[in-house]
Amino acid sequence: MPIVLELLSSERSTEHLLSRFQEFTAYEDVLYYVWKLLPTVVLNKQQPSEVFIKNFLSLMDKIPIHIETIRYEESRESLLCCREGGPDFVQNSDHLRRWLNRVWSVVIRWEHSSAIHQQLLVVLLEWILPHLDKPLLLTDYLMDSLDMGGAVSLLALQGIFILIKNHNLEYPNIYGKLYSMFEPEIFHTKYKARLFYLSDMFLSSTHLSEHLVAAFAKRLARLTLVAPPHDIQIILMFIGNLILRHPGLKRLLNHPKGGEVSLDPYIMEERDPIKSQAIESSLWELQTLQNHILPNIATAAKFINMPLPSVEWDMSKILENSADDIFEKELKKKVKEITLTFDRPQSVSSSKGEKVTQYWALT
Repeated sequence: MPIVLELLSSERSTEHLLSRFQEFTAYEDVLYYVWKLLPTVVLNKQQPSEVFIKNFLSLMDKIPIHIETIRYEESRESLLCCREGGPDFVQNSDHLRRWLNRVWSVVIRWEHSSAIHQQLLVVLLEWILPHLDKPLLLTDYLMDSLDMGGAVSLLALQGIFILIKNHNLEYPNIYGKLYSMFEPEIFHTKYKARLFYLSDMFLSSTHLSEHLVAAFAKRLARLTLVAPPHDIQIILMFIGNLILRHPGLKRLLNHPKGGEVSLDPYIMEERDPIKSQAIESSLWELQTLQNHILPNIATAAKFINMPLPSVEWDMSKILENSADDIFEKELKKKVKEITLTFDRPQSVSSSKGEKVTQYWALT
């Protein structure tokens, strides 16, 4: 107990000690008795300091439990403290689940900053949610988190998705919330890959309204005009997959009545995707990308000019791509012809903007 209390300091961060302590949580008895102690610790804290909460969440992140697969193994190598001839250690999964639920019911009521809120959601999604007895009680908490914006909203969205998928949660305006998250700021958040992954899951059904899916495709296309190159690659695949799932959206690729850019009927500021008039627009943004400065982006955008494949593109391979990955790929390319001038010469005289004739007289 003294060791755990020292790890849960209210005055200083103990992240370095927790990393060392994690080596001992590989032992089943250590893990078991730490969880046995935690309910007593949290019940004695009415409103702990932010430092304590951060240390506590870091500890929970270091002591994950897998209740479904835990069983006593005859090998004593999984125990830190065992005596020859002593009583056998038996791990009780029901006790572990009860302690976890008791701890979490207290932790989630603590007041915390935005940074702690983000850390709490990560721990919840990674380790806690699968073991809660009544996960639907998190609905209000996740809905409130969804309105906070930024990384907190993305993490809350993942929690809501899990509740919808595994526990039949009904969320009436989930697509409107998802639609509103696609703003230029999303490209600078830590968990943007989760947003693309979850959006792909939410929009995977072929029974969704084409007006709704068209709004997502159009909003994504508009964002490509301001997105970093590595994110443009993801968006292009995403739009392509949406069109494959809903062949009726092919009309957006070459809309006969789409009009000029200045007359685009799409309303970017409309929060309701159904009312955005995306279905009446066209994906002219993808045509614009065919003139992108990076050849791989320009080439990828040309998929709208060719027959679509019979299977979807695998987005998972590039979800974690970065600008460095694109740079490294360009470095490895072998250039057959090196460009020496950017202006087509019109005569044997010096090219446009040449300074040689300004300072030299050629005879």
